[in-house]
Amino acid sequence: TDAIGAGRRAALNIDRIICGKKPDHGDILPQVDKKRISLEYYNPRNDAGNLAECGADCASCGQCRDCGICVAVCPEGAIERVQIKNQSFEYKVNPDRCIGCGFCKGACPCGIWDLIPNTAL
Repeated sequence: TDAIGAGRRAALNIDRIICGKKPDHGDILPQVDKKRISLEYYNPRNDAGNLAECGADCASCGQCRDCGICVAVCPEGAIERVQIKNQSFEYKVNPDRCIGCGFCKGACPCGIWDLIPNTAL
């Protein structure tokens, strides 16, 4: 993953510094124009408005990208990836194991998880 590669590059540069050499900065990436950066989150409750506004919205929000983050962050192991015959998949929650912590909802980059309040028996 990127994190492992970054750790390796950091270790190699630390070694270079200890040996009295200059660190290798690698490829310097071009800066993104600040006008293109937005700190606003996609709000699914926004009206579609015009097509120019729709085009700026995140295209993957609300559709699972199969990243598996939800499975990794679930402290109870309540989420499972289930393969479906036609090479599709879905993530299922075991209600007997789910404690309703919301970690899956908070970690999901696509916003597919929703928590349903418990009802009194």
